Amino acid sequence: MFNFLNTGKTKAAIVDRLANQYDQIIKDHNKLEELRSLNYPLINLEDDQKRFDIRMARENINFPRGIEKIIGGNDLVDIVKLSTILKVSRSVCRILYNNQALGTGFLINGNILMTNNHVISSIEDCGNIKAEFFYEVDEEGRILNPIQFRPEPETFFFTSDIQQKPEDEFSGLDFTMVALEELNVKGKKIADIPSLEIDGNAGKINKGGTCIIIQHPNGQPKKTSLNNNSFFSETKDQIIYETDSLSGTSGAPVMALDTNEIVALHQTGVPKMDNNKRPLTKSGAVATLGTPDDEIEWVANAGIRISRILELLEKKNFDDPAHNLKKNEILTRTHKIKKELKEVMKNQPEVSLAEVKNEAQKLKDPVSAIEDKTLNKGNTVDDSIKFPFIILAKNSPKNFDNLETELTLNYGKDFNLFLATPVSAKEDEEELFILNISTGGKNPNEFARELLSLEEVLHAEYDSEIYLNMEVTYDDEFKALESSGAKDFNNEKRFLELYSQSSKYVKGKSKEEYRQWNWKAVNYNGSITDIIGKSVKIVQFDTGYSHHPKNYGAFDLTEDYDFVDDDDNSREEENHKIFTLADAGHGTRTGSIIIGNLYSDAEENGNCGLLNQNGVKLIPYRVAQDVVIIGRQEELAKAVDAAIATGAKVITTSMGLPPTMTTYNLAKKVYEKGIIWCCAAGNEVKEVVAPAVHPGTIAVAASNPDDKEWKGSCRGKTVDITAPGMHVYVPKSLKQDSGLFRYGMAYGHGTSYAAPHVSSAAVLWLYKNREDLKAYHGYQIVEAFRFCLKDSARTKHDLPPDDFGAGILDIDKLLKTKLPAVSTLNNAYDGEDISRVAMGFRTVGESLKMLWNGIMRSIIQGIRGKESLQFEGYEMSDHAKKMVNRNALQSKTLGESISDPEENQSLATFNAIREKVLNP
Repeated sequence: MFNFLNTGKTKAAIVDRLANQYDQIIKDHNKLEELRSLNYPLINLEDDQKRFDIRMARENINFPRGIEKIIGGNDLVDIVKLSTILKVSRSVCRILYNNQALGTGFLINGNILMTNNHVISSIEDCGNIKAEFFYEVDEEGRILNPIQFRPEPETFFFTSDIQQKPEDEFSGLDFTMVALEELNVKGKKIADIPSLEIDGNAGKINKGGTCIIIQHPNGQPKKTSLNNNSFFSETKDQIIYETDSLSGTSGAPVMALDTNEIVALHQTGVPKMDNNKRPLTKSGAVATLGTPDDEIEWVANAGIRISRILELLEKKNFDDPAHNLKKNEILTRTHKIKKELKEVMKNQPEVSLAEVKNEAQKLKDPVSAIEDKTLNKGNTVDDSIKFPFIILAKNSPKNFDNLETELTLNYGKDFNLFLATPVSAKEDEEELFILNISTGGKNPNEFARELLSLEEVLHAEYDSEIYLNMEVTYDDEFKALESSGAKDFNNEKRFLELYSQSSKYVKGKSKEEYRQWNWKAVNYNGSITDIIGKSVKIVQFDTGYSHHPKNYGAFDLTEDYDFVDDDDNSREEENHKIFTLADAGHGTRTGSIIIGNLYSDAEENGNCGLLNQNGVKLIPYRVAQDVVIIGRQEELAKAVDAAIATGAKVITTSMGLPPTMTTYNLAKKVYEKGIIWCCAAGNEVKEVVAPAVHPGTIAVAASNPDDKEWKGSCRGKTVDITAPGMHVYVPKSLKQDSGLFRYGMAYGHGTSYAAPHVSSAAVLWLYKNREDLKAYHGYQIVEAFRFCLKDSARTKHDLPPDDFGAGILDIDKLLKTKLPAVSTLNNAYDGEDISRVAMGFRTVGESLKMLWNGIMRSIIQGIRGKESLQFEGYEMSDHAKKMVNRNALQSKTLGESISDPEENQSLATFNAIREKVLNP
């Protein structure tokens, strides 16, 4: 909770941060209550495989005993735990400001006091602070003799401001560490006070685990809470728990009962909020900054993760060598435990969370086998639900009739079967079909394999949600911009630090010039000034458009479409269900490189679209729920069909998926229609993603202002060209506390930004060669572009050889390159055996998709710090598990490969399987 010395500004900062997560906290709390009402094990709350694996490793015992201990910890604990709580409590103190109770703290590593920044904010505060130990009652209810010590900030002091400040990478975590005097005025030694050693590794607690707070609520004698203490929700920086607390608890240690480890630094209560995210009182009125804490309706409590605090400490380099020595001492236990856990995990049997939940239920209730269709989706399937499947089959009346007959005989008449791309489908060709059907209670992945037994089916897959590879990478200063408390959009200071001396596009240039460095890098001087308009139509597959002055009037909103919600409004703000997501506005940022206005009302204006002067408008197709998830591949298929039907000449796509039979088929279809499909090569996973990896597309990797590789860019033999993708100046939006938006610009990274450069070049090339290209048809147009693109590429650069295509895009030279003779152009799909390709995907397609989702979750978690992400509703089929295990390195099994990104096992396994499909 808040203490009486907190200013309104501090209260507001805490509430604003919680507001963004409030809906998820309430959702998680409702799930906790539901589990309790059904008497389900609270391990069902857990959704992080890696955290569970490390938690098991801490037990270092066999699986059944480990599970029993973990679920038993929610109800029964060894009596020795109470003794440990008492030991930990001796390190906890009351913090006084001018002898008035202010908050709680605890002692670590001999003489370091740890508390919140909003309790001790600065070195100046320390002059009025005392840490009072043993302020507690004995068995007779008498106050013991407390011992007080003063801070010595000159010996050690490190704080992280409660406010996130873009200019301070160490701000935003609300903690303070300060040394205490070795000897107090009464001759008492700080060395005689028991202290704790904290551990920054994961796995100290699982969701559903019990949190114990040892605290001085309202400045009272030391207390703790023993009822309803479960950890049930989380953010990047905080864990959320039920444990009771009061004002004055700020800075208390939050201990995991099962492991006796400190997991968080208690920070605040979570107030109940109305629909506008305003805190409410117990009477239902809106609370003000002056409302006393005891009148506010509290729903939970929140603490700063110890792991995040120690992560920040690890990054800090102090000017004083003595401070660095103390820093290393504080981190010693974390490094030691990390090595020990790694050793244990090497020999630990792999167990999925679904298996854990099954075993946990048996141990809790061995008599009744409870089947929960909501909480344990991986084990039971509602018979009434129709699931979407994508089928590859010959598009002929006879084959369609036979397929309908077989489905009716095997599963009844209650299904829907239709073409995925009806406009562009060819008769007697293999085409994609959508099948919506009940699985009869079977796991949909297993059911997909059952469909393969039908003679008419070449390939079948459950059309499950897939994590997207879009803009998953930001450097630290760019991430800071996503905070609602950020004061400035522009990370230009960092940009200039990196490139002002090394980049020829930046050194000695004016602000207007270096913000448009990407134009110089692709050697485009705006040589085509004609109005191209709709004569060369370009469509964008992305998250939709969002309002930003940089793009006002530049999107074509007469032909846009939302394929997720199936309506003609692709505006992201109106459809984005989780608009607080950092990457909201992805379609606007990538689109600005193509059609962004030269001038706008955005703060720190700069850069503009390569086609802005040509009157080209970008048609936005919303094909993804948001930047993290694409709902169904069916939506991507519909978008491809619409692009073909409306006469699109260029498609720009700044998102990636695993290679699937669906993306393969769609890429081939677009290619044969002569549409130039420019695709981002992908971020962080190294190997090129789909659709870029398929032969019919143009795959684009990313470079930086030094003409070097962007380290996060995917690369490989299938890359055609490279374009600017690191520190490209693009639009940004900030949602303020008032609910209104501020609009500005900032430098961002990703192959998401590289692809639009090539898409723009494709439009200019098509227009420039419009007369000559009348002799080219279908795929020949794409191959002619590919030839000119590579032939004109700039080879003077510092990119690694081979894996970044022909070089860096050179638009002016591209527009002057002579077209190749039609007779020299070959179809990229010549010699393909569609049955063989389908066989490859039907064998490993599901494995690829499920491994991919695990990899992307790890990347998103690591970069965004989001540790609770949606996971697959259904587990892999037995066949897919075998494929993963067979291809996993060092005989590592599925669970480990997905949850061990540190050793890149899942990525290595994914790429091994991927090669079997792409290069059979």
